[in-house]
Amino acid sequence: MIDMQAKGFKAFQLLFRLPYYAWRTSAYSYEDPRGLRNVTNLSFFGGDKGRTSFLYEAQASCLITGSDDWTWDGFCFSDGYFDPPQDEETAAQYYPDPFTLGTTGTDTQPRDPRTYFLLVLGSRLDQACREWDRVVRELDHNIKYYEKVC
Repeated sequence: MIDMQAKGFKAFQLLFRLPYYAWRTSAYSYEDPRGLRNVTNLSFFGGDKGRTSFLYEAQASCLITGSDDWTWDGFCFSDGYFDPPQDEETAAQYYPDPFTLGTTGTDTQPRDPRTYFLLVLGSRLDQACREWDRVVRELDHNIKYYEKVC
């Protein structure tokens, strides 16, 4: 076995796992086909015309790994099982850089893997913040509606 550190290689791994919740309203819930995430039925809030709110567990994960600053790979996974098929997140919709949700192009993307990792983390944090904001707004709306009715 070759000792990579002794040969001068600077192997690295940069990883984040970002859990969040997503609030969706639909006629029925979308179950995680892998069985990894839970969904909570929020029908006790009452629904509009046959629609119910659901709170979905979700996560975005990214791994940037390499043997040096010039040879590295990235892997990014994001839950989208809770959206209807026409709205699911796909790599094609964020061309040319799905890791950052399309906010960077291949010509503006940093070459340094650590800088790129932080860029991806920032994009995915923005995504999680938008989802959390929606959860808070929907919860606030439903509580205020409940207070008026009761």
